[in-house]
Amino acid sequence: MADQTCDTSIERLEESMKLLSMSQSDLASKVDSILTQLANLTPMPSSLPRKHHLKLDVPHFNDTNPIGWIFKISQF
Repeated sequence: MADQTCDTSIERLEESMKLLSMSQSDLASKVDSILTQLANLTPMPSSLPRKHHLKLDVPHFNDTNPIGWIFKISQF
């Protein structure tokens, strides 16, 4: 009886390993396909207008009123 249970468990493990291996292989081929598609993407032309950078005054922490500073940063 114990041998039958052991055989059944081994068969289930082998089937699970086979399914896992197939899933891994499928996933690997999908990743390869995605990487190929990414490699074939054309870069954006550099003639696009550049965004202007804004200089913002971020509130600096001066070791006093940490709760007030956190509020200001959250609002910022």
